[in-house]
Amino acid sequence: MTKTEMNLRKIHKSDYSRLVSLPLFWLSSVGLDAGDYVEIMLGNNQELIVKPVPKQNQIVEVNDS
Repeated sequence: MTKTEMNLRKIHKSDYSRLVSLPLFWLSSVGLDAGDYVEIMLGNNQELIVKPVPKQNQIVEVNDS
C-alpha cells in the first residue's frame, strides 16, 4: 500500500454525521476491531488526531432489556 492510498479516504454521509473508514493495517497494529473505541482530538492546525483507547479503559455498554 502506498502512502497516498493509506491517506486518502472518502467521506460518507450518514444522516447528520459523516463517516471515514480507518485503515485495516492500522487497526490490526493497535489491536482494535469493530465495536472498539478511538479517541478523536482536534490538533493545533485543525487536523484530527485519532488515538486507540486501550481495551481496559473502554466503556462497557449494558443492555437492560
